[in-house]
Amino acid sequence: MEKSYDFFTLECDSKILIKLMEDLYPHNEISHKNISLIDKLYISFSGRLQLDPTIRKRLQEKIVKAKEHVENILKGCNKSLKRDLYNHSWEINRQQAPLNEFAKNNNIDISNFIRNELKSIVISLKEILSILNYIIDQCEKEGEDDSYIFNSISAKTTDIDSLIATIENFKEEILDNYCRVIDIDFEYKYFNIRVIPIDIADMFESMFLSNVNTVVFLSATLNINNTMKNFKNTLGLDKHFTYDSTIDSIYDYEGKTKIIAMDKFPKYNDIKEDFVRETADLIEKICLNSNGHILALFNSKNRLDKVHDILIHNLNKHNIELYKHKSSVNQLRDLRKKCVVLASKSCFEGIDIQGEGLTCVILDKLPNKSLEDPLYSSIRNFKKINYEDINYQQLSIKVKQAYGRLIRSKYDYGYFIILDIGNNNKTFNKLKTDLHNCNIQKMDKSCLVNSVSRDFKNWKIKTFKEILKDINCNIYNEDDILIINGKEIRKIDFINREVAKRNISLFIRDIDRKNKKIKISYK
Repeated sequence: MEKSYDFFTLECDSKILIKLMEDLYPHNEISHKNISLIDKLYISFSGRLQLDPTIRKRLQEKIVKAKEHVENILKGCNKSLKRDLYNHSWEINRQQAPLNEFAKNNNIDISNFIRNELKSIVISLKEILSILNYIIDQCEKEGEDDSYIFNSISAKTTDIDSLIATIENFKEEILDNYCRVIDIDFEYKYFNIRVIPIDIADMFESMFLSNVNTVVFLSATLNINNTMKNFKNTLGLDKHFTYDSTIDSIYDYEGKTKIIAMDKFPKYNDIKEDFVRETADLIEKICLNSNGHILALFNSKNRLDKVHDILIHNLNKHNIELYKHKSSVNQLRDLRKKCVVLASKSCFEGIDIQGEGLTCVILDKLPNKSLEDPLYSSIRNFKKINYEDINYQQLSIKVKQAYGRLIRSKYDYGYFIILDIGNNNKTFNKLKTDLHNCNIQKMDKSCLVNSVSRDFKNWKIKTFKEILKDINCNIYNEDDILIINGKEIRKIDFINREVAKRNISLFIRDIDRKNKKIKISYK
């Protein structure tokens, strides 16, 4: 459901704002390394139209001012906020900023400081917009308004209008249907402001539902506790006649997967970092007892990096490749090598690796929302919803998305392992229902590692039998040659080809019809 809030969110990223200012800055001296979009516009006129020196100077001054106020916000936050390994985020009207001791002792109101700097940015942007509109008018009067560069400049005015509207909404000091969040990079290189509607039902109604007679919503993850109630309430569908239908899964989740909740495993927030070391050790041991092909998902980039730093040396000794970027996920498709991908929240969805390309998905912890999460805290207070209800809704969706990376076809199988499932039995029991009613087994590390080889072998053989059934091939009859699409092919070659199509690393070497046995190699 987070994407539904994202859709209606107004946003201003300081990196984008700075880039916009640089695109519009008119340089006094132009070189191939020092040229902006506004420079290119006047170069394209070849002297037919020139920028008035007074206008040039005004535009330069206002752009410099806007950039200075952006830097002021970052410098002020650097001086006033706590040191941390993560970005700072807070709702500027509903929450206190995470101030350091110096700022607290000196009663620094960083939120008000940010508002004042944003007001100054708006003043500069409005003056820049006025100058750009003057330039556009001049171009149109001279008939110089049909070039790509001119159209790009015109588009920038729309961007500035949008930024002004977002900033002006953000700096409002009111408690209304909007959550106003500022995110500050922990290295103070950029900031981002977001204006998020807390109740999106009316917006969804006016923008979408009012324009259609009938609509069908399909989802594999939004059904929570066998109901779509949360989804309907969030989008205002509960005000309309709706019909719900659940389609049974075509996949054998219970027979082809095991969901493991680690027992006697360190907690993710253990200050001794035993969790990081044990996570790296578990991944290594699973690799050594399987084909590798593990996707480990982390809620924290810091934990991901620490696990990576340990594993990079340990896996290298065994010729197992290690990656930690989403762009590397496709490495899993290659069954000729063992590999592990460590990934962050962006990989909870959108990854489709079939067959034995992905046989183990590891989740470091349940993705609980912090009590202080700016958006969810605002929703709780505005709608008078308790933490458990709003947290489980998003947690369930995220866990189902992670589990969904494992089974993408009927020939897939493997482990879904949650390293720290927490101590909330209510959540534990709800997840059993939401994960296709599969049992969640609590298992310690040694027991799991000892089970890996056996489970993978059983799943592989079961999958092989399913393939034989689906291709309608009796492996032990007397026919050595088959006719497929009018062409002759050896039965063994045909079966091996069909197995390979499904990305399964199994190869038939020989068939003993008399004793009904086959010789198999695991490629």
